[in-house]
Amino acid sequence: MTLRFFNRRRRRRRRRVLTPVSAVEEAILNVLAELQLKMTVRQIYYRLVSKKVIPNITQAYSRFDGILVNLRRRHPNVDARIVDRTRPLFKGEISLWKSQKNYVEIWLEKDALSSLVRQVTSIYGCALQVTRGYPSLSVIRDLSGRVPNGCRLVILYLGDFDPSGEDIFRHISEEVKKKFSNVVLEKIALKSEDIKKYGLPPIPAKRTDPRYKKFVKKHGNRAVELDALLPKILLKKVGDAILRFANPKAQAQVHYEALVDSTSSQLVDEALQSLRIRLLEVTSAHLQEGLEEAAMVTAAKERLERSLKPQFKVPDALRRRILKELMQMLSRRSGGG
Repeated sequence: MTLRFFNRRRRRRRRRVLTPVSAVEEAILNVLAELQLKMTVRQIYYRLVSKKVIPNITQAYSRFDGILVNLRRRHPNVDARIVDRTRPLFKGEISLWKSQKNYVEIWLEKDALSSLVRQVTSIYGCALQVTRGYPSLSVIRDLSGRVPNGCRLVILYLGDFDPSGEDIFRHISEEVKKKFSNVVLEKIALKSEDIKKYGLPPIPAKRTDPRYKKFVKKHGNRAVELDALLPKILLKKVGDAILRFANPKAQAQVHYEALVDSTSSQLVDEALQSLRIRLLEVTSAHLQEGLEEAAMVTAAKERLERSLKPQFKVPDALRRRILKELMQMLSRRSGGG
């Protein structure tokens, strides 16, 4: 029996040389300076890929995102140039909250449920921020421009009951508290007690989730998505939570004042419109009278001019004869004197 030996060579993975952090930061600043536009994170990433600063792979994107986050935290001018167009914000009525103690917003993990939740938030004039998982730095940053002066910020969160859903709320709480000292954060759904209370069907938590072990240790190996909650129950939870922090009387007063203002404006507009119509009628009448007077003046002037004109024209021969006789008469009088 012939034995054949094969020389198996291990394939060594070529280590990819990482671009230094300083070089990536410099490239980001160059892109922003070059385009002078507000850009998304992914737009900046692909500009760096096209310039061959970083490779187009998942690991490179994760590293780039971390570098950009640190850069944005250190440089507010860089942060102001970056926008997030993937996480919709449904604005509320700020005027309803200016006179209240609290300013309430609903934050929702899933965009698919936004149209349902808006049925309640629109009634109370609450803003609805869709996070689509973890909120970006832009979402946290833009929150500052919506809270009225003197109001306490209240964020009511809706998310899955699973490793990521629970950690998203933790992340929101930590990031928001860095910017606001007077703030209340509460997860109103989905919570552990909701599973038993509403008979929701649990599923095993995802083992691939980095937060799996911590979640299972605290809550056990059961998870439920927010979508499993009946819509009417979800809407009631949102409405009840808003009313715990909102002042319906203050909101009713604002609505009443707005109604009075709009009604008054409508009455004023109607009065002004009537006045405009009357002015047009008067102006038209005066204009007509003026035209008639102008016509009468013109006719009178023409009659006067006709009356001042001589009735007949003296022939030139007769004028010369009369002039000659007058000259002779004058010469005789001067000679005889």
